[in-house]
Amino acid sequence: MPYHLPNQVNSSKIRPSDLTPPNRARSLLPRKQQIQAGKKRMRLTDAEKLELGYRYYEVNPKISQESLCAWAKREFQLEEEPTQSTISRALQKYSSLKESPDNKLRAFSSKGAKFPLLESKLADFVKRMEDSSFAINSHSLKAEAERLCMLEPLLLNGEPMPAFSNGWFDRFMKRNML
Repeated sequence: MPYHLPNQVNSSKIRPSDLTPPNRARSLLPRKQQIQAGKKRMRLTDAEKLELGYRYYEVNPKISQESLCAWAKREFQLEEEPTQSTISRALQKYSSLKESPDNKLRAFSSKGAKFPLLESKLADFVKRMEDSSFAINSHSLKAEAERLCMLEPLLLNGEPMPAFSNGWFDRFMKRNML
C-alpha cells in the first residue's frame, strides 16, 4: 500500500503521523480522548446482578437499561456507571441467579483458588489479626503466605511456590470478601 510522504527533503523531520495510508480515515476524536474512551472493566457481584434483575423484571419492567445504569451507580456506590452491555449481561443471568440459594451467591468469579488450603489458612490468619486489632497489609499477608509454604509444603500440592504478586493479593481479597 503506497503512503503519502510530506514534501520534505530531510527524512529526520518525518513524523509517524505524516505517514498516512491513502483513503484511510483517522479517528475523529483527539488522541487524549481516544485513550480515555476505553473504560475499565465493570464487575458486579451475583447479589448485585440479582438485585438489578429484580428491579427490572419484578418492580419496574418498563425501566430502560440506561436508567438502570444510573440507578446501579447510586445504589451500589460504584465509581462509574456500568455500561448498558454490562447491565444486559447481568439481566440475562437473573433467572438462574433467582433459583440459586443465597449461600451460593458468589462475590465475583466462580474460579476458585489454585491452593485452597493455603488460602484457607491465610483467611484464618487475617481473621486472627483483625480480632487482635493488628493492622494487616499486602506485605504482611505475602510474608505469611511464604512462611506457611515453607513450614507446610503440602499446602502447595507438590507445585512450586507461587509468586505472591499484587494481582494474587487483589484476587485473594476479592475471593474472601476482605
